[in-house]
Amino acid sequence: MLRITSIEPQAVTLGTGQVNLRQMQLRPGEALAMGQIVDSRVRIHDPDLKGLEDQDLTVIDLGIERTRTRDWVISRVAVRTSRKGLRRGDIHVVEWGHVVGLTQHALQLPGQSLAQELSQFEGMRPADVANALRDLPPRRRDRIAAALQATDPRIVLVPNPTGRTPAGLNAALAATSHPIVVRVDGHALLPKDYISTAVETLQRTGAVNVGGVMAAQGTTSFERAVACAMRSPLGVGAASFHTGGQEGEALTVYLGAFRRAALEDVGGYDEGYVRAQDWEMNHRLRRSGGLIWFTPRMEVTYRPRSTVRSLATQYLHYGRWRREIMRQHPDTVSLRYLAPPAAVAVIGAGLLGAAVGAVMGRRHAWWGLLPAGTYLTAITAGGLLIAAQEPAAVRVRVPVALAAMHLSWGTGFLLSPEDLRG
Repeated sequence: MLRITSIEPQAVTLGTGQVNLRQMQLRPGEALAMGQIVDSRVRIHDPDLKGLEDQDLTVIDLGIERTRTRDWVISRVAVRTSRKGLRRGDIHVVEWGHVVGLTQHALQLPGQSLAQELSQFEGMRPADVANALRDLPPRRRDRIAAALQATDPRIVLVPNPTGRTPAGLNAALAATSHPIVVRVDGHALLPKDYISTAVETLQRTGAVNVGGVMAAQGTTSFERAVACAMRSPLGVGAASFHTGGQEGEALTVYLGAFRRAALEDVGGYDEGYVRAQDWEMNHRLRRSGGLIWFTPRMEVTYRPRSTVRSLATQYLHYGRWRREIMRQHPDTVSLRYLAPPAAVAVIGAGLLGAAVGAVMGRRHAWWGLLPAGTYLTAITAGGLLIAAQEPAAVRVRVPVALAAMHLSWGTGFLLSPEDLRG
């Protein structure tokens, strides 16, 4: 129970705070979720729902989540297809970035001035600004980026017409002039001493690339479950940049701080690799005699995927591109990378054998279920064990995260096409 201590025309004062009674007024560019967004007509461009791209859909609900800056943002949108006779349309949940039609013009909202848009970024860390800009429509993003550049001479805009990560990295490298280059992604949050630690480590070890821990941290129960899986050898193997460990030589590191000359000597990033371009480039650095160095002092906060579908899609691509690296660099073949596709193959063969045996009336057809049952038992037990310190809502989701990572990675590896690099 809250105790009311006073009632004023503009506020009710409680024993633990105040309730503001002033009428809310929308600022330029804002919209009411229930009053202006829900029930609006939109279209989607979701690679997993290509059959809906030409259909008008109705927004029926919105999903919000908390960001690293403790702001609440709309991350998912529930849409419904048109009614089919007497039957209600189907409901689909898609990522906010895949929805088209929620612009100021479509919602008939007043526009924002450039000064108002820039004011939203005041006090934000550079990485958070980059993350926010990444989610904006291209034209608005370019306009705000140009305005930010005009206010801060340290900012340099580097066009990336292809939109591909390795092409953007190479373009950014060409725009630099200093002997040390530090890679920072928009979803990464760096500690204050990250760059100074990187420079000191480069000078002390003579390495050509140094990096640290990809410290996965989630906010929702599922994100925390994914983070728990990523930090464990049970999830992604024993790579030091995932699980931590002692400082020393490594095959690859997360992000990285490079000697510019070493990057240029190996030709930079291979732009054919849409994914896994950092691992492939580090392999070429090592093959040319360079040292890749891991130090746990360079810890970067990373936010994992928020849904099973997005996590599975991410690891499906990881598996596809890992096989492409093995095709181009056969010396990188490792039992650790072959374990997920082997598990998928054995489980798939067992399920197929069980189905065929059941149809043919074989008494021991159920034996084909043993590989799947053994795998599910193992990841359930292992997932609950590695999440022992987590709340129950997180623990029960860890086996789901592990299965999505393992099976998607293995499936992607097995189905990787020969001409993946184009």
